[in-house]
Amino acid sequence: MFPQENSRYLWLAHLSYLQLFEVKDDPDVILDVVGEYWDKFCRTTFCFDDLKDFVLKMSLSNQTRFRGILAYRGASLSCPIKISFRQWLAEEINALKLEYLLTIGNAEYPSEQYLRPFIRNAIRLLKLAEKNDESDPELPLLIASALTRYHQIDPLGPHLLTAVYILEEGAHVDMYKNKVLLVYILSELGLYTKANEWYQNLSVKEMQHETFSQSFLTRISTGCPWAPHMKTSEYADPYGLVQKALQMYDNTDRRLYETQQNILDNGRADMLFDLDNLRRTLRHSLNRRVMLLESSRIARFTNRTVGPKDITQLENRGKP
Repeated sequence: MFPQENSRYLWLAHLSYLQLFEVKDDPDVILDVVGEYWDKFCRTTFCFDDLKDFVLKMSLSNQTRFRGILAYRGASLSCPIKISFRQWLAEEINALKLEYLLTIGNAEYPSEQYLRPFIRNAIRLLKLAEKNDESDPELPLLIASALTRYHQIDPLGPHLLTAVYILEEGAHVDMYKNKVLLVYILSELGLYTKANEWYQNLSVKEMQHETFSQSFLTRISTGCPWAPHMKTSEYADPYGLVQKALQMYDNTDRRLYETQQNILDNGRADMLFDLDNLRRTLRHSLNRRVMLLESSRIARFTNRTVGPKDITQLENRGKP
């Protein structure tokens, strides 16, 4: 087949060539090479990202055969003596990610026959990793992702609460994606005080408010307009949190304006129009308008006095 070099990029180039020119004549050849790539790099962190596009483009029958290869390799949930537990765990996680991709993540309505064994196997692997004093942020994330898909077909089950428990158990400082998913799930469950804690734990700053505020702040006036009795921080009050997020737009607009001035003063105009487009995008941002309305609703529900600046922003929210 292919020379046994250990170069990842040579293998990827070979896979790309086969997919472009030879897969139509012999669709099984791509499965063979993907299997060989898996044998060589299944214990690396980049294996899943490298293979996912090739696997998705395989025929359904070859995807089923590839899942059989993964199942055969992981039939015994125990670490071989010849490799370290860390290496074996990385291989098992890559296999779970590929299984999730083919049976759950890529399906519009995943089947319970795939969801139940996947979640069961992933939880067993998580417990085994904990027993060996190993941790990996991918495992809780995979389990929680599968549970959220399970909620899609069985909305009356305790799947989201189980996902919250698993994510909170493993939500360490370096697991940013897990905390993001926690905010989404807790908001969906209506547990806004807990969602607020994790939202603040993410330390959302500056432009992140534009891209991430819809996960929590765009429904907060109806879910949790009042501050909790025990304030954990300055922005435990939802009104203060929304105001902090809105302040970012004014600060960023001012900095972009100053940057445009500096560009003109230095005789460079290559970025001038890009910065101007960014200013317009932020000024007319949908998230910003929604948060202005949320701020107004919270003020009305909690008998706050809306200041002149808030009224001006609301009046001008649709103007250029």
